[in-house]
Amino acid sequence: MLFAPLMNRWGIDTNQLKIILAIKLTMDVRRPNTFTQAKTNSSKPVNGVNTMSLVISFIMGIFYTMLLAFLKVPLLGHTIYFTLIMVSLTLTLISDFTSVLIDTKDNYIILPRPVSDRTFTVSRILHITIHISKLVFGLTLPAFIYTLIFDGALAGLMFLVEISSATLLSILFVNIIYLIVLKVTTPGKFKDIIAYFQIAFAVLIFVAYNTIPRVLDISAIGKINMIQIKAIYLMPSAWIAGLHELAVNWRYQPEVILPFSVLAILSPLIGIRVVIRYLAPGFNNKLAEISGSLGDKQEAKAHTEIKRTNLRLENMANFFTSSSIEKAGFKIVWLLTSRYREFKVKAYPSFAFIPAYFIFMVFSGKNTLTWSEKWDHLGNGSKYVILIYMTGIILLNILQNVIFSDRYKAAWVYYVTPVRTPGEILSGMYKAIVLKFLCPFILLITLFCISIWGPGVINDVLFGFCNLIIVGILLALFTTNRLPFSEPEGNKSKAGKFTTNLFLMMLMFGMGGIHYFIARWEWLIWVLLFINSGVLWLMLNKYKAQSWQEIQVYQEV
Repeated sequence: MLFAPLMNRWGIDTNQLKIILAIKLTMDVRRPNTFTQAKTNSSKPVNGVNTMSLVISFIMGIFYTMLLAFLKVPLLGHTIYFTLIMVSLTLTLISDFTSVLIDTKDNYIILPRPVSDRTFTVSRILHITIHISKLVFGLTLPAFIYTLIFDGALAGLMFLVEISSATLLSILFVNIIYLIVLKVTTPGKFKDIIAYFQIAFAVLIFVAYNTIPRVLDISAIGKINMIQIKAIYLMPSAWIAGLHELAVNWRYQPEVILPFSVLAILSPLIGIRVVIRYLAPGFNNKLAEISGSLGDKQEAKAHTEIKRTNLRLENMANFFTSSSIEKAGFKIVWLLTSRYREFKVKAYPSFAFIPAYFIFMVFSGKNTLTWSEKWDHLGNGSKYVILIYMTGIILLNILQNVIFSDRYKAAWVYYVTPVRTPGEILSGMYKAIVLKFLCPFILLITLFCISIWGPGVINDVLFGFCNLIIVGILLALFTTNRLPFSEPEGNKSKAGKFTTNLFLMMLMFGMGGIHYFIARWEWLIWVLLFINSGVLWLMLNKYKAQSWQEIQVYQEV
């Protein structure tokens, strides 16, 4: 190991480190995991999935490389390029690799052994680095080829140093944030903080990717003199770009480029030192607390909170369900969608995507009107119909994620109880999803629409709401006809039917298009609402009456 003497000096046992890494990498090859999302009992090799991920990242890398072609100034172009690369890596680390850093499954094996916190923490960082390098290779290969051809061999070699620095800084940034949060908060709150941090970061990236291209002009960006912008001195991507500037134009502003280059090389080493020296101690104990119980006070508090909500949930279930089985399905989904952080991370960002999409669609025209003028003209048309049907994305997203869980083996309770018609469980599930997620959002949309277009839109909201529930039942019948939280995440590729999902999405927006053109006839909307209410009642009863032969049950071989 190249840095073994330095690691030993920092208190890392390199022999233990090599053993831990070898075992982890061997386990990754032998079984499907969070990196591959393959089916648990699949016999197909993992390499195919990695190849597909590599192709997708390579295509993304081509788009990023186009910036280097448009922006001829090396410092500016590489600063923007590595900002995008580091954002992509950070987002991937937060969404896909949090379970690796905060993994408690190997605590039973490693914690009883004389393995130091520093060795354990570095093993996880290196484990993530090895896997993220596959994504980095695909993302940066087009830019490396471009740099090698147009800037020369020296710039190409320096680009490899830039890539290494950007990758390490991205990994260290996520690790440092997580380890700081883990040190200053309780293990119970840590899981919630990380989950909401993932949600907020996903929304931020989505909004940035849709806003920045509409606001910035690439031709104007090319004229920016970055040296005059003081903020770049705090940007790691600018430090990394300084390395490239040093390789191709070493005489340009040496008083700035040289410090940037030094920071690009030293900052990853300093970051590793900070993690090992100040943040790693106590890491194993914190992981043990996360995997353990809450403690007496926290358990008592949690029990009190559960008792407070039980009565309200019981009354709600009694009102909206018609049988004990349906009531059980209603309560299970209502409670577990609040407790499963994995579900919240996948489902909650869609609530922010809808208003963002609507704003971009309404205000991003090529006409000469300003945003304030577009807002003033918003109430003249029937654009509220677009907002109503876009809400269906929330329903479709939740239905596609509510059947998956990393605790899917707990679903045995469905099969040992004397349930003749499991459709009642699914019906309770669907009612819980509509009431908990769709209804509050529709209510907010209704208030917004009334404030802009007036109370005359109420019948349109009811009609659109009814149509969304019908499409949701069709989706549940034909693509996600499974019991709630009963399948592993790795089975998602088998559970999703792309063609059917695409057809239902087209159906939903097709209904929205028809609604948009008939919105002027108020009487017709009321008549169709009455008809669709009857259709909805029939479909819900059909959905509720399904037998075991009609639903899809996951079987682990």
